Amino acid sequence: MDPEGDYGHPVLGFDVAADRVVLLADPLVR
Repeated sequence: MDPEGDYGHPVLGFDVAADRVVLLADPLVR
């Protein structure tokens, strides 16, 4: 749970799951 994320995701990558990042980018996707 690093703010930078080793997955190449910025602060948005708060979770190891890339799906979480997508939700932040587009909450309407839910």
